[in-house]
Amino acid sequence: MNLGIPLHEARRRVEAHLHACPVVHEPPERCDGLYTAEPVYAPTNLPHDTIARRDGYAVRSADIAVATRDNPVHLPIGATVTAGSAGSTPPPELVRGQAVGVMTGALIPGGADTVLGAEEVERSADGNTLVIFEPAPAGRRIAQPGDEIAAGECVVAARRPVGPETLALMTALGLTGLPVHRRPKVAVLPIGDELVSPGTALESGQRYPDGAILLAAAMRGLKLETYLLSPAPDDLETLRQRLRGAVDDGADLLITTGGTGGGSKDLVRELLARPEAEVVFSGVAVRPGGSTAFGFCGPVPWFALPGTPAAAVTAFDLLVRPAARALLGAGDTRNPEATVTLLNPEQEPSPGRLQRLRVEVRAGRLYARRVRYRNIYRELAESNALWVPGAAGKTGGPDSLSGTGGPGGADSPGEPAQRIRAELIDAPEINAES
Repeated sequence: MNLGIPLHEARRRVEAHLHACPVVHEPPERCDGLYTAEPVYAPTNLPHDTIARRDGYAVRSADIAVATRDNPVHLPIGATVTAGSAGSTPPPELVRGQAVGVMTGALIPGGADTVLGAEEVERSADGNTLVIFEPAPAGRRIAQPGDEIAAGECVVAARRPVGPETLALMTALGLTGLPVHRRPKVAVLPIGDELVSPGTALESGQRYPDGAILLAAAMRGLKLETYLLSPAPDDLETLRQRLRGAVDDGADLLITTGGTGGGSKDLVRELLARPEAEVVFSGVAVRPGGSTAFGFCGPVPWFALPGTPAAAVTAFDLLVRPAARALLGAGDTRNPEATVTLLNPEQEPSPGRLQRLRVEVRAGRLYARRVRYRNIYRELAESNALWVPGAAGKTGGPDSLSGTGGPGGADSPGEPAQRIRAELIDAPEINAES
């Protein structure tokens, strides 16, 4: 029986055949989830001007150098400078022996070199005089141009994800366009005579394309532009036309579910054998999901996943997630990994059979338990990592190390445990190891 190529070889072939989408310049607000195609440099200083870091009073430090509790310094208070109030005209020079109220982000008047907080001073009864009881060093609560970021500094490296903090930084620097890889377009096509679109009343033997809906939503979660197509019947010419139509509509990646088995109505392998297609591999040594195939429909890469939701999502997590990152232009396309202690190991885990895990941090260490339900969607909801026994991790080392351990932090003799390399799928709170 042909079990397919090893998982690491399937991943190698996928990586060798995929390339990032072309480079475009997009407004920052359209770049969420994309990856930078080249380094981004600051066109200006941040902050742009000498500004107050907080509300208070701008003074000359020399004017208050002799202030004490017993002999305070009294300074008349001028007009308050607010953020943006100066416009293109800087505030007037601070007169010696005077104080000026400033708001956070306001320009510091020339001559002023320190900002006093309201809690450090008092005001006279008429509110016109500031009473200072102690000196303050020059530079306190004042930001100089370039204190945060200097003009010409690299602020984002190439092949880095663009998240909310990057979008905000680009806006603060006045950048109106970012060099990113274009957002990939993905077409998801469920295959099967038994499939009907949601909203249609089910007849005997029919079902909805729940697996395809899951995959389409997962691709959108990875920030790809994803289109879920209506189910296609098990008809060779119809499938050929539907796939060709998706290619003509500009898809960068095709994902089909169903039709990968060996039955008389499983037509994917026949489609891959046609002149307009190319097969890179057909079958992977993992379970479920072993009938997964990868190839091309014309110039567009094509993942043909099994129709069973558990098998489809296994192939998706192991192969399609890294492929999506490759199309986006990520610097590292692999699923993040971490060494975890498995607290409910089996005596002899079946090689190649995927195990879904729940990884948690306890006392500074990572522990995992197998998640098992009869329903795949409950497993997905409860798990945040996976492990394929017998498949080497991305470091090339063993994926399993024997041992004992307990959740208390120290090893606990007699409690079975196993150290493994787990792939993190939905665990932002877990720091992956390199």
